[in-house]
Amino acid sequence: MRMKRYKQYKPTGISWLPEIPAHWDTMRIRGLFKESIEKTVDDSGTLLSLSQYTGVSLKSEAGKTGMFEAESTTGYKIVHPGQFVMNIMLAWNGSYAVSDLEGIISPAYCVFDFRIPCVKRYFDYLLRTKIYSGAFRTQSRGIIDSRLRLYPNKFYSFKAIVPPIEEQEKIVAFLDKKITLIESCKCQRERELQTLNELKQAEIASVVTRGLNPNVPMKDSGIPWIGQIPAHWTMMRIKNLLEESKVKSIDGHEQSLSLSKSAGVIPYEEKENRTMQSASLVGAKVVQCGDVVFNRFKARLFAISNYDGVVSPDYAVYKGKGRANLNYLVSLFGTEMYRAAFDRKASGIGDGFSRLYTADLFSMYAIFPPIEEQNEIVKYIALKTNQIDSMIEALNAEIDRLTEYKQRLISDVVTGQLNVQDETA
Repeated sequence: MRMKRYKQYKPTGISWLPEIPAHWDTMRIRGLFKESIEKTVDDSGTLLSLSQYTGVSLKSEAGKTGMFEAESTTGYKIVHPGQFVMNIMLAWNGSYAVSDLEGIISPAYCVFDFRIPCVKRYFDYLLRTKIYSGAFRTQSRGIIDSRLRLYPNKFYSFKAIVPPIEEQEKIVAFLDKKITLIESCKCQRERELQTLNELKQAEIASVVTRGLNPNVPMKDSGIPWIGQIPAHWTMMRIKNLLEESKVKSIDGHEQSLSLSKSAGVIPYEEKENRTMQSASLVGAKVVQCGDVVFNRFKARLFAISNYDGVVSPDYAVYKGKGRANLNYLVSLFGTEMYRAAFDRKASGIGDGFSRLYTADLFSMYAIFPPIEEQNEIVKYIALKTNQIDSMIEALNAEIDRLTEYKQRLISDVVTGQLNVQDETA
């Protein structure tokens, strides 16, 4: 797609804003927005949610709820379509948007009316660029990222780029169409990604429960949820294959480890979405390279550690008894069949707080092929998953490129670095 620049540009006088077309203007956000103070007087109103990714949406469709829901929504901010909504605690990461919905939102948020005639979606595009969220971060105040706040007086002090209104309309029409195409491409790649992940899991589940020979004679396992297994395989109690290690850190100087569904056991510093960690690791479970680490909570994740270190006391650490290939066991325990069985065996006060204790785990049976077959199965899984993972990696890279292209296109168009006025796209 070839697009030209405007003929003449002028400096904005602002270090973080690029030059803009000579006939465009800038104005203080104070002149663009006025804070709305309209609040609920009772518990009526549709609850809304705000995300940096999806903008303003229905709380019921947001896919998550807070740990604690307010008993009353009296005093909540009223939101009308066309108003600009901002989470001042997360403005630094782009948590603001123009609302298309009528409803109410937390009183901790800010709701703004537009002061001037404009195409509101243009400013939605403009202010949600990384240029602006990065600038907002510089004026947000707090001791850590999760506590940074962009107060209205600081927000008002920034300048917005203001093209003529007819150009705002063309910019929005252009971006709406282009982004629809980009998102369509991303959705197709994401569907392919889901198919590959399902294929990978199905392949693993097949070989760890049926073996590599599709024509092998079968027999009943004696366990209803497992069904049939190869006739020469056996069933073995997990307590005969693993033993729990209860060694705990004494000085707390070991490397802190975490357990990820996609990456297995990793150093805590490499974990995404890290929360504040305890200053002391004394009492954490000690892990040695080759140990099996188990998250006994809802995730029910197993992984073999390639690191020495420590994990949360809520995790379990197991060593093999030398009778099984631990890579085979971890692959077996990762199948949907076993994860569902672990969920049924777990106990606790509720779904999110149930845990699978070692005694309950050890009372269960594992499908147990001869060790030579376990080794062959592990080799086969490594070969097949490497092939599928290469395709998954390529798809993820393409999705990342599409996301980057979308962000760059929006930024270049709304700041006037590309002229879309004559585009018929």
